[in-house]
Amino acid sequence: MVEDELLEMHESFVKLAPQSGARTSDGQKSHGADVSIQCHIELKSRMVRNSNGDEVSSEGRAMLVDAFAWVDENCRLTLPDGTRPPVVATRTTNDTSGPYQTYVYF
Repeated sequence: MVEDELLEMHESFVKLAPQSGARTSDGQKSHGADVSIQCHIELKSRMVRNSNGDEVSSEGRAMLVDAFAWVDENCRLTLPDGTRPPVVATRTTNDTSGPYQTYVYF
C-alpha cells in the first residue's frame, strides 16, 4: 500500500505502454494499451546505465508511485504534455519489504 505522503509528492501522471512484441507494417515497435501511473517528474540531465550496462544520457526521469516489474526500456512513455520521449533506462529500488519504486529515465 502506498503511503499518503508519498502520493502527495507524486503530483503528475504519465502513461506507459508495454511493447507487444509485434511490429507495425513499417517496422516500428507495437505497444499495448496505455496505463496511467502517478509520478513525480524531474527534468535534470544526467548519465545513467541502461539494461545493457551502457552509460546513456537522460534529460529527465519519472519517479513512479510504486514498483512496476513490467516497465522496461521498450515501453512507450507519454509525458503529461503529450510528448513521447524515448525511454533510455529504468531502475527499480528496493526497501526492506522488496521492490519499492520504479524510475523511468528519458
